[in-house]
Amino acid sequence: MFTVRCAALSGPPVEAGNSVSVKVPKTSADVVIVIEQDLKNSEIFKELIAPLVSTLTNDLKTKGIT
Repeated sequence: MFTVRCAALSGPPVEAGNSVSVKVPKTSADVVIVIEQDLKNSEIFKELIAPLVSTLTNDLKTKGIT
């Protein structure tokens, strides 16, 4: 078993499955989605992640965020 966590610019690391609040960016944003490369995740990627990325990109563009 292993622990997955994401380093934060300020504050403690964020454990997998937890969420944090962030300030709304003014002009740009970096979004990272991590999916284990495994055949069992191919359906999740195709059905959920690909449409999510497209929708998120379009929503951010409407707010002037690239």
